[in-house]
Amino acid sequence: MKPPHGEPRGDTAVTDRMTLSTARRPLAVAGAMLLASLLATACASLAPEPTASSGLAGQWSLDAAASGDFDAAVTRMLAEHQKKMRANQHWRAVGPDGSEIASGPDAAPGFPPVPDEPPERVRQRLEEALRPPAELLVELGPGTVSLRANGEPARVFYPGQRVGRIDTGGTAQLDAGWSGPVFVVQQKYVSGALRVQRYAPQAQGKELAVSLKYTDPFSGSFELQSIYRRH
Repeated sequence: MKPPHGEPRGDTAVTDRMTLSTARRPLAVAGAMLLASLLATACASLAPEPTASSGLAGQWSLDAAASGDFDAAVTRMLAEHQKKMRANQHWRAVGPDGSEIASGPDAAPGFPPVPDEPPERVRQRLEEALRPPAELLVELGPGTVSLRANGEPARVFYPGQRVGRIDTGGTAQLDAGWSGPVFVVQQKYVSGALRVQRYAPQAQGKELAVSLKYTDPFSGSFELQSIYRRH
């Protein structure tokens, strides 16, 4: 969440000697606390069981023509990432006292600056973690949901439970559960990145819409919807 523009009033008024980044820090902390509260509410609303037969289980194939363009979404995200890199470099070059400074405008107090990640590395990481699989096998068990992408080892989720996981994006807190007939997987990373995927059966169980929302405080954000057909 980006803090609103403008200076605080009263005792927290920004003096001429303070940088804009220093002024933004309390607002950024408040924004992070609000986001955490919203996430906790969202997690609490996920149920351990669907409200009715979900139609989610089965073998699914990606309909690329009906789905969003993953490569185009990543390209847009990389453009946003490069824009941020240039902005951070500008802040390094023009510190308030004329000297080089080590952190960008969104740096949190008490933490070292995060190194700029090369665009090609960002693309590789997103490819590995987020590209929609061509084939998806969904199996429902007692208290479990198993997702197997492209014949690889299945990922097993426990609806209604919060667990810790480590993947290519780093360490994350994972919440999974049901919102009616829709299965939801939410991962919040220690880096501040957030990934939310929703698996929504449609067309009387003949179609599966998988939506992805991904935000990263350092790389940017994008949304994508993929359509699958039942075998």
